[in-house]
Amino acid sequence: MSTVHGRSNPSSFSQSYRSNSNQSRNTSNSTTSSSFSMSVGSGIRPSGLRPVSSLARPKSSLAKERGTRMANPRPTTSMDTRAENQEGPNNNKQAWDPEEQYSNMERMYEDVCKHYKQAMEDNVEAKEANHAYKSTLAGLEQERKELTENVISLRCELETTKFRLETAERAKTEAQRDNEEEIEDVKREHRIECENIRQAHRQDMERLKSDHRDELRELKKRLEDELEDERTQRLQAISQVSTQGALEKQRHQMDLEAKEQEIRNIGSEIERLKADLAREKTLNDDLRQNLSSAGANATTMENARQALQAKIDYLESDSKSQSEAYAMMEKRMNAALEKATECEEKLRKEEMLRRKLHNQVQELKGNIRVFCRVRPSNGDEAEGTAKFNFPESDDDPKDIEVKGPEETNSLGKVTTKTHQFSFDRVFAPSSNNAEIFEEISQLIQSALDGYNVCIFAYGQTGSGKTFTMSSEDGMIPQALRQIYSTSKELEGRGWSYTMEGSFVEVYNEELRDLLGKDGEHNTKRHEIRHDMATCETTITDVTTLALDSQEQVEGILAQAMSRRSVAATKANERSSRSHSVFILKLTGHNSITGKRCKGTLNLVDLAGSERLTHSQVEGARLKETQNINKSLSCLGDVIGALGQQQQSQQQREQQTGSGGGHIPYRNSKLTYLLQFSLGGNSKTLMFVMVAPEKKCLSETITSLKFADKVSRTRIGVARKTGGR
Repeated sequence: MSTVHGRSNPSSFSQSYRSNSNQSRNTSNSTTSSSFSMSVGSGIRPSGLRPVSSLARPKSSLAKERGTRMANPRPTTSMDTRAENQEGPNNNKQAWDPEEQYSNMERMYEDVCKHYKQAMEDNVEAKEANHAYKSTLAGLEQERKELTENVISLRCELETTKFRLETAERAKTEAQRDNEEEIEDVKREHRIECENIRQAHRQDMERLKSDHRDELRELKKRLEDELEDERTQRLQAISQVSTQGALEKQRHQMDLEAKEQEIRNIGSEIERLKADLAREKTLNDDLRQNLSSAGANATTMENARQALQAKIDYLESDSKSQSEAYAMMEKRMNAALEKATECEEKLRKEEMLRRKLHNQVQELKGNIRVFCRVRPSNGDEAEGTAKFNFPESDDDPKDIEVKGPEETNSLGKVTTKTHQFSFDRVFAPSSNNAEIFEEISQLIQSALDGYNVCIFAYGQTGSGKTFTMSSEDGMIPQALRQIYSTSKELEGRGWSYTMEGSFVEVYNEELRDLLGKDGEHNTKRHEIRHDMATCETTITDVTTLALDSQEQVEGILAQAMSRRSVAATKANERSSRSHSVFILKLTGHNSITGKRCKGTLNLVDLAGSERLTHSQVEGARLKETQNINKSLSCLGDVIGALGQQQQSQQQREQQTGSGGGHIPYRNSKLTYLLQFSLGGNSKTLMFVMVAPEKKCLSETITSLKFADKVSRTRIGVARKTGGR
């Protein structure tokens, strides 16, 4: 028996059958085929067969006879003859002819036999068809029961999946709604926590965060690939199901078992991923925990939905609305992910624009700036304080007036001269270190952006240079705190920084390593080497430490300050006899854009600038003072030469050490060390420190004149170093 398509419409089948049966009955002397072995197409049955819905009993021979009479007229009877006789007398003999009646009866008998034979054949065929359809009906009934059970099971799974998806959607919506508040809260809590936890724990946190981000990116990529493969396989399976026939029905059960095994495998993978997330959960802040959990749940539900979608669409004809709901949910989730990606990309672009605008602002302010700070009076000076005037009354004073010492002219008249100076910013005695650092914090940001920055304090002994640079709230500790804080914030934008620090002093034109081993820091010889291609400076055999925490930096500063060369002079009981230079190298890398930057921050505390007549030193102190004054004089010569070179080149970009006029960097170890931090490749800030006492007035005016000379110098535009 040939196979019949399992999902043919019974009504269309019956109509086709009746059409073929009527055509067969209207054709005389035609033999109807009763074999089920001939091949038929989908939706067509052999002639003479009726569908299952009309299985009863075959038509009787009388019904067959009635159909045949429509094609063959019945034999003439006596009644017909009588009717014909009524039409005319000439037909009387023919109507009652016995031979003709006998012949008609024989023909009628043959027709009856033929019809009887045909009816018997139809009966046999009907019985065979009845038996075949009963077998088919039993198989279809069994298959219907199995499919009904599968539908019930899948409906239960569907309801569970819907509940999980709704839960994930609510969690995701709440996370998105509270996103900004949670970000601020978590950042604030994270900063407070980072100040309190120990160094070892912080290192572990950073390492685990990096591993977790890499693992999340890898997991997301792998799940997206699996989702795409699963979607492609489902589309192929749907296409095959719609085009295959009975053979696909036999393979359907095997496919269901395979998919169920696949669902179990996915469930195992989900459990493993959940375990991984639970292990990492304690090492991340609350915001990333919520976002990661929501993303993992959404991805899990999406995989489960994709695994069941093909079976649901195939088995349930009324699940179109559910499919549309899932498609809408997937669309919303994809839109949210795209929006998050767009926000991250926009944030990266805003960061690049900020860096560009920040650098332009710094260039407009000048790549070499001078700040003046007047130290508060100690209150116990016998000679009193000098008179300072700050003409500007706003919050951003830039001018200072100093009343000079009394002088007697040739006529014997005593006069005093008022000296006026103008700088980028003037800080009155009431200013504190926090206000000063607020002004230089932008230069610290430039170092993070990849520029060379040099900040040095100039002034006589006792004017407050060391207090401004190295005290507990001085420029060096606050600069490092800002660098750590900013680098933490930039981690969310893909930036990671490594910091290396070294601390040296220039004593009698020799370099000393303040972080070296005991007994070696003042005996080893060090050389300065420059890489003209990359504009980088290195010092041979100097101790360079990786700065991983603020506590470590405080310990380094304390060690360096304890080893610095100091001595008593007439000007100060504890006078610094060397120039100290704290060198901080910053290397940044953006894992998202691939960009790199490398900057250097030099924080310099210069020795006292007083003249020999003021310090009144002898012996070894005399040699120290001579070397200090020589190096400070060389510093002034270098800055002056840079200004002259820039003026002669007429705004041509300066490449330090090449082209243009000669810059006397080699005249002093200090200027040679700071070669790449003073020229056109850097941003320079000079602090001129002023003591308010009258006895220091002469040195104060000298320092202010030197600072005024520096403030009038203009050098080239700064360029990044080591960036791509």
